[in-house]
Amino acid sequence: MATRENAKVPALFAELRQPQSDYLLVPSVSSERRTYVPIGFISAEVIVSNLVYSLPDATLFHFGILSCTMHNAWMRFTCGRLKSDYRYSNTIVYNNFPWPDLAQSSE
Repeated sequence: MATRENAKVPALFAELRQPQSDYLLVPSVSSERRTYVPIGFISAEVIVSNLVYSLPDATLFHFGILSCTMHNAWMRFTCGRLKSDYRYSNTIVYNNFPWPDLAQSSE
């Protein structure tokens, strides 16, 4: 039913998925020649593309984990491929990564 209602105004976006705060951007495809997947903090004013993943309200902890050698090794082992390039996945790579427990690491 919502799809039919939204079809009445085709010039408007039906689902807004733009983060309301600054976010961490992770590309969905990265060259196999890179040692690390290039990620970075992006302003909320920059519109998210369908070719990237965004992590709203990310902290330096998230940035550090996603930039570390262990996570990049995990990504190379578990991700899919587009030709020979790495294809990052939020469901396979990110969600299944064994994140350290922040509460235990701060003790």
